[in-house]
Amino acid sequence: MDNKFRDKIDSFHQNLNHRDIVPERCYRRNNMHYRLVCYVNNIIALYLSSEFNVIPIFIHRAFKEIKFLKKILKENNRKIPSYYNFVLEYLKLMAEFSNSLESIEDYLKSRIPIELFQKPGQPWRCSIQSPAVFQLYLSHPWAKT
Repeated sequence: MDNKFRDKIDSFHQNLNHRDIVPERCYRRNNMHYRLVCYVNNIIALYLSSEFNVIPIFIHRAFKEIKFLKKILKENNRKIPSYYNFVLEYLKLMAEFSNSLESIEDYLKSRIPIELFQKPGQPWRCSIQSPAVFQLYLSHPWAKT
């Protein structure tokens, strides 16, 4: 594994569950942030156990959950926790890491939301190397959410 990723990922893992970062009471199952925190912690566990193939699935779920929660919070004029931005940066890093691994099959890489490869202020681009993977991504219903 590339040290470029390892150091950054380890830094995130040391902070993602810090009490000053996670939303208050997020570990309670009836808390609106619970699923997001669980998805993120699943990514951490999969990474630590070197089960990289499943990471793209949880990247997709976490990203979709953030979009859903932001919508709910905006509709109710509530503040969006800074934890979301921290998680988005983590998801971008894990997307880049996952996309760099040849051991992860293309159909799993295609689960990673394209938006996570886009840099702010840059035009949209696809970081998935294979055009076939991109077409596979566009052909699935979950790609349109």
